[in-house]
Formats: sequence, structure tokens, C-alpha cells
Amino acid sequence: MFFSRWTLFQGIIIILLVVLAFIADIYKKDIAVPFSSSTEVNIPMLMTFLFIVVVIGSLSLILYFQTKKSDTFLKHPLWDKMHILMPFNNPCSCERGFYYFLSDAWKEWI
Repeated sequence: MFFSRWTLFQGIIIILLVVLAFIADIYKKDIAVPFSSSTEVNIPMLMTFLFIVVVIGSLSLILYFQTKKSDTFLKHPLWDKMHILMPFNNPCSCERGFYYFLSDAWKEWI
């Protein structure tokens, strides 16, 4: 079944993420966290944290609904070895990212 209730939930979450992107674009000056603040509770920092939590939670819900929808999602035998592969893959990816962002070729491309 192609269109299930999980697909509907995923569509709603994607629409929510698009709306959140527009809201973040509209209020990007208000959401920005100042470098120094004398107040005890920094409202822009709380709003930024809440925004990040909602976005990450929405993305995890999309993956959760995909596991409900598909029996073969993340069932490849390689996923059983992922806890061994990721500690080696993540530092290599970070190092490659640092190289690209700090190289002069990246600055010329931008």
C-alpha cells in the first residue's frame, strides 16, 4: 500500500518543516543569539534551542514513520556492523570537511 497513514504523517511533518523554514527566515534577526547578554534567561537562546529540538524531532519522526511503513527499511546486513564502522567513518568525514572548508579552493568556489 503506497499511501498509508504513515505517509500522511510524513507529509504533514514535511509541511511543518517548510513552514518552520519560512518562520526562521522571517524572524532570523530575532532568533539570533547575541554574543553577550546580561539577563539571566536569554530568550533568543531558548528559542534557538527550541527550534533545533523541533527540527531534529521532526526528522526523527519522519524516520520512525518510515520504519512503520516499510518492513525492509534499515534491514541491510551492513546496518548490523554500523556500530563498528561509524567510529572510523565519522573522524574521516570530519577531517575531510575541515580540509574542504579551510582550503583555498573552497574559498574561490564560493
